[in-house]
Amino acid sequence: MTPYQKWQSTLTLPAGVNYQTAKIINDTGVALPSRDYQINFDKKTRKISYQLKAPVAKPTGYTYNPKADVQTSGVLKHETGTATFYFDPDPFIVHTKYLLEDGQVLDQLYVEGFYGDTYTTEASDYDDLYTVDTSRLPENANGVVTEKPIEVVYYFKRTTGQWLDIGNQASLLVRKDDPQRVRSVSQQYANESGFTIQYDLEAPQIAMTVGTGHSQAPDKNIVLGYGQDYGLTFSNSETYRIQTSSTGAVQVDRELGHQFSQTNFDASGLVTAKMVQTNYRRALFYNRLR
Repeated sequence: MTPYQKWQSTLTLPAGVNYQTAKIINDTGVALPSRDYQINFDKKTRKISYQLKAPVAKPTGYTYNPKADVQTSGVLKHETGTATFYFDPDPFIVHTKYLLEDGQVLDQLYVEGFYGDTYTTEASDYDDLYTVDTSRLPENANGVVTEKPIEVVYYFKRTTGQWLDIGNQASLLVRKDDPQRVRSVSQQYANESGFTIQYDLEAPQIAMTVGTGHSQAPDKNIVLGYGQDYGLTFSNSETYRIQTSSTGAVQVDRELGHQFSQTNFDASGLVTAKMVQTNYRRALFYNRLR
């Protein structure tokens, strides 16, 4: 808001008083620059008229609103007169980007705010795949809207941790980078055909040594890259041994009607999973997310 604009009044000099010069002062007693007003003296009517001019410079972040303008005019009576015109704040965009460490865009958000308003942004983990990188949080996550472009960037890294089976159709995600951030969910059993025991997102691959029966000599070594699977067929009541190179996950898919038992495993040694069924079946072992 500017305290003068188009404010005008008329002063009549008494007879015998000669006009020399005139200045306009503000309410603090300081003379305004001559460019901000115009004074005229009419010798016939002996009236002095003056008019305040609107400042040429536009305040940063605001646009003049002529509909809200207040103007005053009349005869000066040794009173302070005020004319006012108003500016509305301009709208500006706050652009929030959510990126992976390599710059890949996960999502982005555009929010409009007015000049001088405060803004707040936030970021949360994307499901269980990506975790907010707390070491690279943006310094301008919160701030004030200005005329300058505002871009807020959050970075995410792939979640590293373990999904642990805690029984009763529930699992627990323990993040390696922040063990205090534990997330528990109920597993979804699609027609009861799958179960995830454990998974280590940090390991790029899982190496399995597979043996049948009670033989200590493995039948074959299997290395599963991420997203790969391995399947084999075994007979009724066969004992199956699995040894992994690191803590990992095995997901067993089965045909409906077959029963099985599963046991958690780690890199410490062999684990036996005994499958009980009525006919031949096929087991798939996955190195992948749930």
